Amino acid sequence: MKATWSKQYDYSHYTQASFEEWQKSIQQRDIDLTSALDAGSWNSVEIILAPATAEQLDTVTLSMTANTVQLTIK
Repeated sequence: MKATWSKQYDYSHYTQASFEEWQKSIQQRDIDLTSALDAGSWNSVEIILAPATAEQLDTVTLSMTANTVQLTIK
């Protein structure tokens, strides 16, 4: 799983320089999930984005890739 987070960018004050500075402030972390996810249902996963502050968590994006997928037979 990959998590990225940042402060929200204020597009009403857009300049090329301020946008590039904001892009440099984006942080990311790769997270290994060690347990299997249950098929066909929501799964709870806890992640810790320390030492991120509340201000830095205006925008959070999560993405996931899987190396193995197991299908179930009904």
